[in-house]
Amino acid sequence: MPAERYYYPHLFSKTSIVLDENESRHLLKVMRTDIGDTVEVVNGLGQLAIATLTKSDKKNAILEVEDILSKETPHDLILAQGMPKISHLDFIMEKGTELGMTKLILFPADRSEKEGLSPNQQERLEKLSIAALKQCGTLYKPTVKLMPKLKDWESISQKAFFGSLKHGSTPLNHYWNDKAPSNGLMIFVGPEKGFSEKEEECLLKLGADPVSLNKNILRAETAALASIALLHHWQAMS
Repeated sequence: MPAERYYYPHLFSKTSIVLDENESRHLLKVMRTDIGDTVEVVNGLGQLAIATLTKSDKKNAILEVEDILSKETPHDLILAQGMPKISHLDFIMEKGTELGMTKLILFPADRSEKEGLSPNQQERLEKLSIAALKQCGTLYKPTVKLMPKLKDWESISQKAFFGSLKHGSTPLNHYWNDKAPSNGLMIFVGPEKGFSEKEEECLLKLGADPVSLNKNILRAETAALASIALLHHWQAMS
């Protein structure tokens, strides 16, 4: 587990960082960091700053940047998720961040119980991804994008797959004999009741390959996380 980390959503330079009120409260009140103590700050953009607490007031902590470590941008690992229940989505966001997901695309599937997200729900997803970012050691925070129904998609640019329950679908790990594409990977996962026949036809037209993830039928959130883990492992081996 990494050292206690804090979040600052901007590119770093060797100047001062002013943490927002929530991050400052955690640093000062919860962790009881003292003036002169050194901490780590991440921005979710591939940078980690080593910084020293130099000043604090009632709302903000001010840190002086001592050093900046950068990590190259990872290959895209995109989960395109048919809108699931919110409790399941929270779990997918949190654990997907830990597993290396770089983008979460949400779309209303034919069998989704929910069409979109409220501002409060979008804010909650942001907070969950930040918390996971700080805890798991990655330097990249996934982006979230809302898209229309699959019938309105025009194209996809990454090598793409979708989870299918049809007999004879190729197990995802069979693709590991080839090198993972350098422009990234994408997996489509249906909501709790799965994809409709029309949606599977749309995915085939978009160029996505049907794959099986396990010999058993997986819940939507389990399928999403299993997919991310399998694809991340493939990328790591390439």
